[in-house]
Amino acid sequence: MNNFSEKEILKMLSEHPKLLDILKITSDLDLPDSWIGAGTIRNCVWDAAISNKYHLSGDIDLIFYDRKNLTENYEKRLTNHLNSKSKGEKWSVKNQARMHVRNGHRPYLNSIHALSYWTETATSVAARLAPTGRFQLAAPYTLDDLLCCVARPTRYYNGSQIFRRRIHNKGWKARWPILKIQTICLKKPDCSWRYTL
Repeated sequence: MNNFSEKEILKMLSEHPKLLDILKITSDLDLPDSWIGAGTIRNCVWDAAISNKYHLSGDIDLIFYDRKNLTENYEKRLTNHLNSKSKGEKWSVKNQARMHVRNGHRPYLNSIHALSYWTETATSVAARLAPTGRFQLAAPYTLDDLLCCVARPTRYYNGSQIFRRRIHNKGWKARWPILKIQTICLKKPDCSWRYTL
């Protein structure tokens, strides 16, 4: 198992050719407050921790925040457009300005605020090309659990069966035998935590 430093992971992700291609595609869509996150980032890092090979899974999770276009149909059109141009990836596109309704939360303020409500701390990580073109990573719960291969619920899922079911149903322990499971999160999210290269 590799124990990566924060600096090593940021360098690895920022120089990953396929991730950079995906971030460029996302940037070209010019969606407000758009990020690639969830398993796209988590799986890449945890796979590298096990095998020294960092590859992206076939699922690409694109989030954005647009209060002016709240229709699910718009997300479906974007998803279909990206999947039609896909090189084997399966895109999922979600406007975080409307996802609070489905998730039973208060309205999210922006994409990173929405990210802080995702199920696991290591899943609550997203990347983008900033408007300046530089690689940017956001992690409201920091990168600690991602770097240490820890599955921990965010504070909104402490004690939740949803968290336990996800780990079981997705076969995480089989895929990442070194994965440590923690059932409580005491951290408050910091939605301003960003790293730019």
